[in-house]
Amino acid sequence: MIKYFSSIYFFFAIVASLTAGCKNQPETEVADTFNRVTVPPADTISFGRMKEVNLDSFFHTCVEKTAYINLQQNDSSFILVNKIIYRAGKIYILDQRKAVIAVYDSTGALQHIFSGKNDYARIADFEVDQQENLYLLDGKNERLLCYSPSYNLLYKKNLPFETDILYPMSNGNFLLSLSSWNSRYNKGEKLIQTDSLLHVKKKYLKYNDEVDHTYWIKGYRFLPAAGKIYFNRPIENSVYILSPAGDLIEVYYFDFGDMNVPGEDKKNIEANLPKYSHYRLLTDFTFINDQFALGKIWDKRRFRFFYLDRASNTLYLEDPNRSSPLKYIGDFNGRQLVSIIYPGEFNEKDYASLPTQQKQWLLQGGYVLCRFWIK
Repeated sequence: MIKYFSSIYFFFAIVASLTAGCKNQPETEVADTFNRVTVPPADTISFGRMKEVNLDSFFHTCVEKTAYINLQQNDSSFILVNKIIYRAGKIYILDQRKAVIAVYDSTGALQHIFSGKNDYARIADFEVDQQENLYLLDGKNERLLCYSPSYNLLYKKNLPFETDILYPMSNGNFLLSLSSWNSRYNKGEKLIQTDSLLHVKKKYLKYNDEVDHTYWIKGYRFLPAAGKIYFNRPIENSVYILSPAGDLIEVYYFDFGDMNVPGEDKKNIEANLPKYSHYRLLTDFTFINDQFALGKIWDKRRFRFFYLDRASNTLYLEDPNRSSPLKYIGDFNGRQLVSIIYPGEFNEKDYASLPTQQKQWLLQGGYVLCRFWIK
């Protein structure tokens, strides 16, 4: 954060006040010097043309190896998982209901719990940069907080716009997905890039007025994976891929054929919710490269993990009537897929292949983190 430094010399105090910025000050449109990014044409992924197979064969065909971590718990740690980040040997788990982020080492030992206190009221999102600084969005007070790798608060900034999710870039800038109800600066913008002072530098996407974005089917996030940054916001089925520098380099549109949501039924989702028993759409996060795509879909109002082998046009789909280690996916880096098993989800039939140590941990009320390496 840029600070105003006191001085015995009045002249230097005046100069400093005129030339230095303060990150806590709200941004104004006048200070923004931005570029409107041209969105490249989208490549289409046709789900309806894929051969659908049972997810069981996915583990034998597509997974190279698997590892499990028993997560230590205490009364202050999470109950409901909203987001997982596995990075640099640390596991970060967000529970928005309790407004906590639990941090574990690679063995599952609990290292720290962000529990708010006087720092924040509600966690809308969080991210971790390459230096292991943790950035947190306070959705109630519209603030951005930054914590050091040793979990000390470095600064707070007031946000000049209402924001859903964030991603700290390696150059110090931020990617932000603004809230659809944002009525402050940059109203109507969906995806933007700012500098460290929250001056807008790039505007990528605007909200479609013909779509009801206020109804949340599920949360969403930025996904840094394989040297790129992936972004898609339900209920639109386009995946936007950005370079580390923030250049929009690729777009993929997922076409569900007869199961696409018609435009009319996007205008008021709650009123048309029964019709969604016939539709499919992307949710959570989606990764795609030349070899495969994976993520979650909302399929007839039920969440299902999918893995799409692009070479063979094979679509592996989770059975929504069974519990699975991939029911709650949390993170993916381009090679390693991370998920979590809730203790209440465990049953011997669906988790027969799980090691005995993990079965016992789940029966004792513990949570198990799963790591799958994709071939």
